[in-house]
Amino acid sequence: MNKTKIYYILTLGIGYLIAKNKAKKIANSVNSNLTVSEKVPFEVSEILNAIGGIENYVSHSATINAIKFEVKDTSLIDRDKIKQMGAKGTMLNEDSVSCLFGDYSKKLADLITQHLAK
Repeated sequence: MNKTKIYYILTLGIGYLIAKNKAKKIANSVNSNLTVSEKVPFEVSEILNAIGGIENYVSHSATINAIKFEVKDTSLIDRDKIKQMGAKGTMLNEDSVSCLFGDYSKKLADLITQHLAK
């Protein structure tokens, strides 16, 4: 084999090993940054009115992208109004409604807790 072929084989082999190691490091890296919005595009009283008012409210809990309201009567919930406020969707159960508000759900839950504490 001539020297040129050996040179190309070694160069490509070393390049392949370097690229493989770099790809493995990127694949194993963990993204620890979580995107959470601090801006809620509506007032807390609007969402409470949409779920039937404070008289219908029992409790709430939030995940990264959704907020779940436990209510006394689900027939008082205005799903269209919730969607107009920016919800990507709503899921109605026997005694609760889950609203998919995206990355500001946690902030909304905190604001509701503060509003109810007044």
